[in-house]
Amino acid sequence: MDIANLIIGSLGLVAAITAAYYAHEALVAGQEPRLTLSFSLPYFVLRNIGTTTARNIVEKNGYFSRSIPELFNFSGPVTVGHGSNSVVATITLNASANSAHPEVIAVFEYENLSGQKFQSRFTIAAMQGANTVGQYTVRELSWRKIKSK
Repeated sequence: MDIANLIIGSLGLVAAITAAYYAHEALVAGQEPRLTLSFSLPYFVLRNIGTTTARNIVEKNGYFSRSIPELFNFSGPVTVGHGSNSVVATITLNASANSAHPEVIAVFEYENLSGQKFQSRFTIAAMQGANTVGQYTVRELSWRKIKSK
């Protein structure tokens, strides 16, 4: 009888450890920031609609003139300290990007609080027409997690 109790207890312990491991993996996988970009005259608005803070945000092609240190997610804490930490960032397109190409691809790379890296890609196109000078359409091309090397 003691051996049966030992075997059943060992199986229960293995099941509990396995459940804890997968619960931790699900928690970590759910902590993903996701940036969206939209145009609201006269600015582009960068938002984090993910489940955790996006930090170290860099636009890789240099089309935007402002760096954004971090963006909190909508459900998380919002700290507006010296205008740098917020949920929304307003940014402007550099004049060189605007005049050189009618359509550009902006690539934002950022990471979550655990250091996992992510990338969001957007197409930004100048609208054509007499009443649309200085206006843009924005379309998301992709969002993905960047694998560590």
